[in-house]
Amino acid sequence: MKKQSIILSCLFFSFLFIMTACSSNSFDNGNSNENSDVVTVYDPNGKKLTEFTEEEDVVYFSELIGNSVENMDEDNVMSTLYKSVPKDAELSFKYVFTHTKDNGKQTTVDFYVYKNYPYLTLKGIPVISPLTWELSEEDNNILQKPLEYKN
Repeated sequence: MKKQSIILSCLFFSFLFIMTACSSNSFDNGNSNENSDVVTVYDPNGKKLTEFTEEEDVVYFSELIGNSVENMDEDNVMSTLYKSVPKDAELSFKYVFTHTKDNGKQTTVDFYVYKNYPYLTLKGIPVISPLTWELSEEDNNILQKPLEYKN
């Protein structure tokens, strides 16, 4: 039980870090192109479908994914968090969150959603990834329709 709480806390704080990085005041305000946060969506073949660069959009997707972790059942975090992606899972979309720091270095985190399973896989955070967990029906529906998103 204690191990589950520690893992859930670590994961939550990792997402909090991602959300803070993506929702900080590092957005381009017209004065500089040095800082930017972007959510890019790719199809299963790696073709870029859309890109969200507005602060409101990036924060929306960051919070959507962050809250999907926050809402996990703490008593069942091990089984909830360490799902295996089934062999027959078909990739639906890849969401790439990119944060560019003041010094020009970029940090990226990838999220994968699947056509035939309500799962989300996180890759790109050393030590804790890859991780896969089940999404709520509502979160999955939103992530399955990135081209229908309107701010």
